[in-house]
Amino acid sequence: MLLVGVVRRPHGLEGEVSVEPFTDVPGRFAPGVRVEWRRGEEAKMLTVRSARPHGGRLLISFEGFPGVDFARTLSGGELAVPDEDASPPPPGWYMSHQVEGWRCEDSHGRLA
Repeated sequence: MLLVGVVRRPHGLEGEVSVEPFTDVPGRFAPGVRVEWRRGEEAKMLTVRSARPHGGRLLISFEGFPGVDFARTLSGGELAVPDEDASPPPPGWYMSHQVEGWRCEDSHGRLA
């Protein structure tokens, strides 16, 4: 699974949550996209109903789960998508999990 955001807190009374995104790909939270919400051993699949930018974060609502009471239950959870569902990065860009363990050298051939 590829982590794409963390739910921080509810926003308003209509079931939106404030999400700190961990992706630069806006389509990861497009309406209709399914994401896995998880916190500890608890996990569930959610479908994005709406998403909009708000002060460096996103306000997201999920289908079938209106209201602030539901939104409160999501606080602190991670949002993830399967690796195979992730959009590939642009040419020359890599995902963080793809570069773990790579050897890095500076322009003089010294390990960085």
